[in-house]
Amino acid sequence: MSEKAPESYQLVLINGKKEEVLFSSPKLLDVELKREQHIRSITTGRVEIRKA
Repeated sequence: MSEKAPESYQLVLINGKKEEVLFSSPKLLDVELKREQHIRSITTGRVEIRKA
């Protein structure tokens, strides 16, 4: 039997054509909290949450 990997969420920074995964967690709430921290930081670019 094949076991399915647990679902994971990623916080991705998009700055122009470059994308970088900033944080990854199986818990959506953890990723949303990290996004809020990013919004308050001085980092340029936008972030989005993706299912991995």
